[in-house]
Amino acid sequence: LTGACATSPCTVNGLANGTVYTFTVTATNSAPLTGLASAASNSIRPGATAQTITFANPGTQNFGATPTLTATATSGLPVTFTTATPLVCTVAGNALTLVAVGTCTINADQIGDATRASAPTVPQTFAVQKATPTIAVASSANPSVNNQPLTFTATLTNPVTTTGTVQWSVNATNVGAAVSLSATGTATFTPSPVLAVGSYIVKA
Repeated sequence: LTGACATSPCTVNGLANGTVYTFTVTATNSAPLTGLASAASNSIRPGATAQTITFANPGTQNFGATPTLTATATSGLPVTFTTATPLVCTVAGNALTLVAVGTCTINADQIGDATRASAPTVPQTFAVQKATPTIAVASSANPSVNNQPLTFTATLTNPVTTTGTVQWSVNATNVGAAVSLSATGTATFTPSPVLAVGSYIVKA
């Protein structure tokens, strides 16, 4: 759109609601000589209603958790999430994936439509801390009989841990070297020689 204004401020007519515009200004004197155009103005969208976003901070998260992000816009339009820290956390839809310990920042946005302006971005920042997995030990037979071979299995969960080692002990004495965890988060121990008759406390 082009127009001429004899005074300032200047009114520009004929704008369509919902369309984004920027403006430049030139000045012409009585000679007439016209100067260079100004830099473009900020963009505007006539007829667009302002909106805001409410975005709840997920709070401190343990590594391995899979929280769901929640945010709403006053317009009722859907809110989109993006990560500002992809080395710590990623997001798909409203599902957050924690990929490392550190500080995660997620941005919530709503770009608007023909009648609503884009909402100001709302960021939320929170800590991702180390998780403390739980460990459970199961025996292939309990009780067992004399000279019966046994296998003990340790399983790490919440979250499943697949790296690191498990140290086994029998009656508070370490037995053998630490055992590497499997791809399923388990480690096994088979006493050799088999345990004699008696009562034992086997720990991982």
